[in-house]
Amino acid sequence: MKKYILGLSMLCFCACANTQSTNKPVVQALNQCQNVIYTDVSLNKNLACTEDVYYKNETLLANINFTNLKSSEQKIKISIDWFDKNLHHINTGNLGKKEVTIFPNDIVYLQFPAPSSQARAYKIQVYKITK
Repeated sequence: MKKYILGLSMLCFCACANTQSTNKPVVQALNQCQNVIYTDVSLNKNLACTEDVYYKNETLLANINFTNLKSSEQKIKISIDWFDKNLHHINTGNLGKKEVTIFPNDIVYLQFPAPSSQARAYKIQVYKITK
């Protein structure tokens, strides 16, 4: 009887261990940019992102690099919102929108200058353009 209970316990433990190992996230985020939000899950695995932020003449500059990891081109639309030190939105009209095509295994370098010296923060949303 003890062998039966021990065997059943081991079987249950192994089954649980296998279940836990398959619960890992399917999509590994390659987004190294804390201010960039991908609006499509496929962009999370197909685009790698790096960012560099600095001031030039008291104006905030955001340099964003996107690397296409896919073997086909990626068409994306980028929208950037700027905020002042109190995190109030700074209206930029359509100046903060850009469409970009990134070819396979290519890198696109983008620079976004703040619309005013009052800007202290930003958020970028990346949308996948479908045909």
